[in-house]
Amino acid sequence: MHESLLPLFALILGLLAGFIGGIATGGGLLAIPGLMAIGLPPSSAIATNNLNSISSISSAFRFHESTKIQFRRMLPLIVTASLGSLVGSKILLHLNQITAQRAFGIASIILALSFALSKNPQSYRQSSVYTLFGVIAVFLGSVFAGLFGTGGGFFVVYTLCYFYGLSVMEANANTKIINLGGALSIILVFLHAGLINFKVGVPMMVGSTIGGYIGAHTALKKGEGWVKGIFLIAVIASSIKLILG
Repeated sequence: MHESLLPLFALILGLLAGFIGGIATGGGLLAIPGLMAIGLPPSSAIATNNLNSISSISSAFRFHESTKIQFRRMLPLIVTASLGSLVGSKILLHLNQITAQRAFGIASIILALSFALSKNPQSYRQSSVYTLFGVIAVFLGSVFAGLFGTGGGFFVVYTLCYFYGLSVMEANANTKIINLGGALSIILVFLHAGLINFKVGVPMMVGSTIGGYIGAHTALKKGEGWVKGIFLIAVIASSIKLILG
């Protein structure tokens, strides 16, 4: 691809990835392979993709307008996600990713099938034990997000459903602000390592901001069942990609 076309390609890529992320989660499933297709090394593609997480504030704002965001309740998880993402991004700089990537893919498929077959994913019981499990799950999901740039958001959605009693729609909405906290930590690490490509990252972020808002609006319009279906499709597709490498 001619170098002059890269910003336009990045803008379109961000628009599509943001739309997917706004509807469910996992926009990195499209963005990271797209960045690698135009010549970015895997580590740089993962690092640059995190700029899209900043743009998720647009979808978070759209969900906030519909009172789906529970900011005060999510604040401890935002801090947890920041710490987990910091750990994951540090590990990325030194770790061979293939084995952990495939293991996570298999685990995601198992969780997705469990989630799909469950008649009531909101198995929330108000207790300190459930809260502790939720914090641990968000931490682990954020470590993975720091490592691979995508997939961690699925764990956060599961966590908010099972341990915090949120619907899929509410969980998806609140995941946006949790992931935003994690992304800021990741960006600081990768910025220091010189892995972020701003030439394609900035136009991609602009496109993702627009796409995220449109995706969130679409999700609110289509309803809970539709979002759950899109979410499960995204999980399965992401998991297969992780397993195959």
